[in-house]
Amino acid sequence: MWRCLLEPVCFLGVLVLIPSAVRSQTTSADQNRNTDLQDVDVLVTQIVEEHLAGCYLVFVTADDDHPVFNSVFRSLLNNYEAGVVLDLRTAKVGKDSDLLNELKAGDDKFACRVFIVVLGYASDVSLPLTFLEDVNLFLWPYTRVLFIGADRHVQNTLKDDSLRNTVHALYLALGEGAMTHEGGGARREVEEKVKKVVAGDGGEGEEGRVEGGGEGERSIGRISVKSRLVKCYLRCLFCNAGEVGVTLLDEWSADGGFLKHEELFPDQFRDMMGHQFKIVSLDWFPIMDFSRDSDESKSTVTLRDSVDVRMLKAFASTLNFTYEMRVPWDNQWGTSTPTGNWTGVVGTLQHHKADFSMVLSWMWGRRQVVDYTRIYLSEPIVMIMSKPRPLPQYLALVRPMSGEIWAAIFVSSLSAGVILWMLQRSWGSFSGNPGLSLSTSILYTWSILFEEPPPHIPTNISGEMFIGWWWLYCTLITVVYRGSLIAHLSVPSASPAIDSFSQLVDEPGWTWGYEPSYGAGWEWFKLNENPTISKIFQGIEIMEFDEQMERVLKGRHALITWKYKIRSLIDSLFTDDFGYTPIYTAREEYFNYGGYGWAFRKGAPFRRAIDMEKQRLIESGLVVHWMNELIADAARKARKENREGGRQQDASDRQDLKVETGKVVLSLHHLQGVFYLLALGFSVRSVNENGIS
Repeated sequence: MWRCLLEPVCFLGVLVLIPSAVRSQTTSADQNRNTDLQDVDVLVTQIVEEHLAGCYLVFVTADDDHPVFNSVFRSLLNNYEAGVVLDLRTAKVGKDSDLLNELKAGDDKFACRVFIVVLGYASDVSLPLTFLEDVNLFLWPYTRVLFIGADRHVQNTLKDDSLRNTVHALYLALGEGAMTHEGGGARREVEEKVKKVVAGDGGEGEEGRVEGGGEGERSIGRISVKSRLVKCYLRCLFCNAGEVGVTLLDEWSADGGFLKHEELFPDQFRDMMGHQFKIVSLDWFPIMDFSRDSDESKSTVTLRDSVDVRMLKAFASTLNFTYEMRVPWDNQWGTSTPTGNWTGVVGTLQHHKADFSMVLSWMWGRRQVVDYTRIYLSEPIVMIMSKPRPLPQYLALVRPMSGEIWAAIFVSSLSAGVILWMLQRSWGSFSGNPGLSLSTSILYTWSILFEEPPPHIPTNISGEMFIGWWWLYCTLITVVYRGSLIAHLSVPSASPAIDSFSQLVDEPGWTWGYEPSYGAGWEWFKLNENPTISKIFQGIEIMEFDEQMERVLKGRHALITWKYKIRSLIDSLFTDDFGYTPIYTAREEYFNYGGYGWAFRKGAPFRRAIDMEKQRLIESGLVVHWMNELIADAARKARKENREGGRQQDASDRQDLKVETGKVVLSLHHLQGVFYLLALGFSVRSVNENGIS
């Protein structure tokens, strides 16, 4: 239903808004001014029916002293079910008023919203333009605005800052025309005439008689009006050498309609006519890359080949725009502050210091101050560290089996020796033979385990059966051990890898760090309530990338970073020609937010056009293809430069192996455990000899 925020006069069951400023006596100039817009109601109704059907109408006036207000409103009232009629001179529209909040919210039942603003012949049009600013029209770029007023206000109105983001704004103004008015009358007589004009019912009698008054001319009672042209002006976003301008779109008359039949709400983003956008960004290869033109804050940049640069150049060519890119003043991506402001790239867009950014992570908090395009890439958080180091080779002899197995073998050997001693001792008590001593029995079972059995075995049946089963047991144990030992000597075992944050915090002596970018990752750690993530955040060490990697290569330090960025850096800086890298990337991946998009200042009208172009690239598969191609090209280029400069990474750090025709040649490094064991035996023997002597 219509909400009327004026003081209406109701009669005959129809709501008609009678101008409160109508005086009982009006001058000829007043009538000339009031009737000058008489035909606009037909044009407005036609525009609404053909182009704005299904939209929520907000009918605004600051000057209701002319018939067009009543005529247009009555026409819309008869054809539309809902809307708002607002007189800015009487309605209370403060910045925090309920009415203003309601107008900002609109009505969800309608697909679009339209402001029809009647300016009339007022000398000052600042009141309705201030209202459009207060209602935050700049946040609704596709809300359509239709102005009705005099020619002299066209330029100032359509170029007003309140329309800075408005895509569709029209201004309807009359051209030259003539009009006569005879005599005066009381308010009642004027009301009757307005009633009949609005109702479109001439009735009977002199005042209701419609007479022909020549071509394009008609008379209603004593008011005679000649049909004239209505000029339709368009606020064009880029027609003034890429900047905002005003152009005469078409002309309309009641007799012939539009002369040129131009599209009233054209797509203005097919050709932006060289408009220059201000872009803010940080580099994030392979997605975004550039070199700074200076070390100053907010320095301009020179673009390098990357995913976003390729997309930007494609969009600029298709939509015909130019751009200037700078880094943010504080060299940060953007994190929130207690005051509600944001730092870095996000803060630049929040305060409309730039039009849009390149790659930026989606975050709910950021969406309150910027608008995003659709997500085109998702990049998880990962950890990198030095590859697990080989375990000490002096333990290679015992590493093929676990500690539990070694304990079981030791206990079983002792037990077998004791059992053999008891069997031989029991047999000796019946046969009269002395049997074996306890130490001899234990050494006897050990000698079989070491595959060096004594030449003589027991002659009694019980001893032979026991020795046979023990021999089978030892054979199986030694076969398994020998095969595992060969594998461990050939490929030295490494320490267990750390693949998750929970393992990292539980591992003693480890540290972890993060680069000082303070972007979405930092915000995710800061706001995360998971106990493990909170512990990680409390222990983070902030250092630059070079320092982080130096500690990573030394060991027991992890760098928390982004998957694709670090992948490109590892491939180009820390991988040799054989594909080996000393860097290990943890298996666990952490998705902090939805992914990457471009961020735009709130209400940017061109976001939708760029977003549609981006969707075409996503659907074609070019974005992922470009990223993989850039990573591979960067790695090849970096390795080539390393070879030419004599700075190829030493591959000896990866494994201390000598490879000849595909076979591993064992060295002292592999067999050091044997010599340590021999030295231990000699030492024990030496102590024994000294003790005996």
